[in-house]
Amino acid sequence: PKGKLGVLLPGLGAVATTFIAGVTAIRNSIAKPIGSLTQMGTIRLGKRTEKRVPKIKEFIELAELNDLVFAGWDIFEDDILNRPLLGPAMLIAACQEKGIKTTLIQGKTRYIRNMFIDYSEELWNLIQDLKEDALGAINTPALIKRYKQSGLKQFQDELKFLYQYLIIDKDPRHYFDASKVMQFINACRSFANVYLYYLDQLHYTKLKIIDHYVCEILKGRPGSVGFSIQAEAGNSPRICRFDSFSRIIRKRIKESSDIPIIVGGPSSPYLDFQKIDKIFKDEYLDYLIVGPGEYALPSLIEALKDNKEPRGVSNVFYKKRTRVIGNNIEVIKDLDNLPYPDFSQSNLNLYLSPKKVLPLETSRGCSWKKCAFCARPEGALANYNTFTIERIIEIIRYLSRTYSCQHFAFHDDELPPNRARRISQALLDNKVKGLSFTTRARFDKGYNNRELLGLMHRAGFRSFIWGLESGSQRVLDSMNKGTQVSTITQILKKSSKQGIANICYIFFGFPGETRQEANQTVKFINKYAQYIDALQYTYFRFNVFSLISKKPERWGVRLNQDGSFSTRTGMTPRDAKLFHDRFHKKFIDETIKGKGGNLNYLPYGRNRTFLISFCSSYKILSDAAVYQYLKKKKFNDIFPLMVADSEDKSERIILHVKNFRNSIFFNEVFLEKQVILEDFQKKIFVFSDGKLSLERIIKDIYERDKNLHSKDQIYKRAIACFRDMFSRGWILVFERPWG
Repeated sequence: PKGKLGVLLPGLGAVATTFIAGVTAIRNSIAKPIGSLTQMGTIRLGKRTEKRVPKIKEFIELAELNDLVFAGWDIFEDDILNRPLLGPAMLIAACQEKGIKTTLIQGKTRYIRNMFIDYSEELWNLIQDLKEDALGAINTPALIKRYKQSGLKQFQDELKFLYQYLIIDKDPRHYFDASKVMQFINACRSFANVYLYYLDQLHYTKLKIIDHYVCEILKGRPGSVGFSIQAEAGNSPRICRFDSFSRIIRKRIKESSDIPIIVGGPSSPYLDFQKIDKIFKDEYLDYLIVGPGEYALPSLIEALKDNKEPRGVSNVFYKKRTRVIGNNIEVIKDLDNLPYPDFSQSNLNLYLSPKKVLPLETSRGCSWKKCAFCARPEGALANYNTFTIERIIEIIRYLSRTYSCQHFAFHDDELPPNRARRISQALLDNKVKGLSFTTRARFDKGYNNRELLGLMHRAGFRSFIWGLESGSQRVLDSMNKGTQVSTITQILKKSSKQGIANICYIFFGFPGETRQEANQTVKFINKYAQYIDALQYTYFRFNVFSLISKKPERWGVRLNQDGSFSTRTGMTPRDAKLFHDRFHKKFIDETIKGKGGNLNYLPYGRNRTFLISFCSSYKILSDAAVYQYLKKKKFNDIFPLMVADSEDKSERIILHVKNFRNSIFFNEVFLEKQVILEDFQKKIFVFSDGKLSLERIIKDIYERDKNLHSKDQIYKRAIACFRDMFSRGWILVFERPWG
């Protein structure tokens, strides 16, 4: 065959990237294709005695390895871009409480600014130097290829525009511009993968962006340096992923100083402790904190300051001569004794959000702890501990007052209904007003209570993130979810009626699930779509820290030596993936779109759910409600928000119009013809930013045009124009201002 053979990789994890790296190594003659059927496998022709066993690639015409090109996408978003991380804020507060000075060197917002603004020229040069066969290792290779073809100024101008548009301006309209948001997030992912390619594949150690961090760390002459690791339990036993970016920084620090390096993070319990000596060596660690660090980190730093061995400091692992010693692992039972989170070193105005959002923790661990698929640490780290209700109210008040924040995302694994009731009642009793909350929850029967959901709404709860998982009762029972399909439907209806948005997570291919049972989930989503505001879905991935891994035979699972798994009954892993893909295509394209945008598909789930919460907080209005308000002339009670790409040409606004009620919901661009706005349309477009009521917009238009038209004429034309633009799906309308 002639031409190139495209290989699409659904997911860019360990298997996919190893595959790409292996092909690249073979192409460059630095490795042999060991284990490759197409490259080294043979086929027998005729009788054995004839000894005709040519290689398969010699017998069948196959594409050459040099003709393979790779493309892929990673369905999981590892980074939360709309709010700061809670862990560093808790550690900074714990150290400050002990009088230990701390400095946050990197932080998510700074890293993004470095890529888009400060070191964009270096990034452009790295992209220009990429070879054609390297593009397959980069997420969204088409985007990188486009950047390869752009000049430096064009590249920098585009990045500056995106950064200004989505990070600096804070215009609510911009965050509903799905095409720009997708472009920004794809760029973030792609640029990160460009850096990782140079670090992992080409073994670069000298990059300006890394030089900057190393110099800043060293010039401060710190007593120690801490890193938060990213580690995950993947499809192979105890896969631990340390990111190359921070590894190179640690290596550079070690090469030029004797500053102790401390590593920790929420993923630390999932490391392979049988290889702890190798981890310390390969990752340039001196100390590792496993589990909560609020007590461990200050105690470790004080021990280092006194030149003492951290013997007896709970949760600390350290190297002594040639071996690693680990102390006891303990959890913090009395969470009320922890200090308030300290976000003072995070620039809260530089996140991908029109409003500040802060993470909030009211418990640690899971109260249920029975789901078969869920990863859970062992021992004391699996315990469920809670803050008292009084302390939660204190924390909320402190964070709201200190950081002028009105929106909070619960960081808990899940919020039980009894706790939800007590927190909600306390918020009302203590007159904590004007705040909104989003929380994860399980469809516990306790939530099947109209009075409780109404109480939560009055207290400020505006969205639930539910673990729906499946619409099949047998599958839910097999998962140990402890939920009933009949109860789930009632909770969705009641929550939606109370004005709380429902964001649901589902997945296909749980071991033993049949195609018919997966279709039950599809039918469930279709039937109750009007009560579901957002949907995120994937297919089952085996987790080595789950209950299934401990008792695989119970679910008919067989673990293979290569880290994959197979099932005795139901869909195979491949079947589940294919079902997921068909669901994405057929259900989203044909079923949900026909419902007029009742359901929101979230390709970037954790970074997009906040928009659903905002829409609920400011109370997005249905078409019927808007027309009712217009009929009753309640113009003071509706706040239009119009989003569109536009061009100013000779004092004309040319609108690249989209149906935004659909565009938000599917993260796609629904282009209509370009529209040259007439006078009243232009004025409504300019003023409709979600902050002004329709009444105020009309008054502003009148003040400008009162010498040209009567007040009655302006009102009639403006209302007619607004009604037309709304009916065409160009405008979203809220009951509360975004100001």
